[in-house]
Amino acid sequence: MMYNKNKHFIINLDAGVKSIPYLPNVDIRDTIDITDLIINHKIGPNSAIITAVNLFITKFNELIEIIKSKYYRNLEFIVVDTPGQIEVFLWSISGFIIVNLLKYSYKTIILFLVDMKKASNFLLLISNLLYCLSIMFKTKTKILIIFNKTANKSKHFWNYLANQQSILNYEHLSSKTYIGDLINLFLDLVFRHSLGNIFYNDFSSFKKKCLNEFFIYLCSI
Repeated sequence: MMYNKNKHFIINLDAGVKSIPYLPNVDIRDTIDITDLIINHKIGPNSAIITAVNLFITKFNELIEIIKSKYYRNLEFIVVDTPGQIEVFLWSISGFIIVNLLKYSYKTIILFLVDMKKASNFLLLISNLLYCLSIMFKTKTKILIIFNKTANKSKHFWNYLANQQSILNYEHLSSKTYIGDLINLFLDLVFRHSLGNIFYNDFSSFKKKCLNEFFIYLCSI
């Protein structure tokens, strides 16, 4: 966003991350030390990350008011970077509160990044899409699937991702078999709910490829 000169506000909610490749406006690590939580409460890293967010959430409504203040008027984007343990975050009360506070205050969309190297494997692609669907139905929020690290992918691969039948054909699966029928139903669910919100362009965040196209597409949803 700095590259495109978009006015933005970034919130980092991952208390366990060592470093981040951006400068956040608000960083949970500035107020909560995850190491202290682990030592003092004798809990594991995942529990400490969620506990940190639960503590942080008590002031989240005040943070929303700060963002709405005159100082941050005319913002184009507000980015909330969630903990990597997304399944733990989503099924916690803090995750529910954060998503709904943002939905109530702003037009909200969830960005779901898929690593193209992993998506090349059919089973890992299905696993990623299953995660994506669970997030969408849990939060009841629009979701945009972004296939990242696409520098070495050919147009053939994008045709492969275009619809469920092409995926079945590519993997030599028949919809008449049990596993083929099961996967066909699952893919139908994915494409019926998300097809309009999949960013198919040759996107690479590291090389800054298709950033303009991405922001145009994001604003059109």
